[in-house]
Amino acid sequence: MQINITITQDDILKNPDIITGIREFAIHLKDVSEIHKEEKKNSFELGEAKNKTECNEKQSNSNEPVKVQIQEASQHTVDDIRAIAINVAKTKGSKAVRNILNSFGFNKVSDITEDKLDTVYKLLEEEL
Repeated sequence: MQINITITQDDILKNPDIITGIREFAIHLKDVSEIHKEEKKNSFELGEAKNKTECNEKQSNSNEPVKVQIQEASQHTVDDIRAIAINVAKTKGSKAVRNILNSFGFNKVSDITEDKLDTVYKLLEEEL
């Protein structure tokens, strides 16, 4: 994606904060672009993992007992986290979002594990 922005000297004199605004916008676009790329990659990897699981299920002996883990479903999804993270980034800056993610060892929203979705959401909500 390419975005061309033309700023005249008069624009800068009338609104000196315009440069900062454009810089923050560019950082936001970069973050969104990276998230989108990671989602595509994860989507592809999930498809491969599903195919491998199906193959393993066919090979397993049907007489063996099946172990099932029951995990309580999260109230929030990755999309919920992404939406609130964007709002926090707009109000508090992207550094606030990064600090929360990094505190759990995550670099991106798409890295958040299912068991941490609600906790991360709550922390982001507190930032607003």
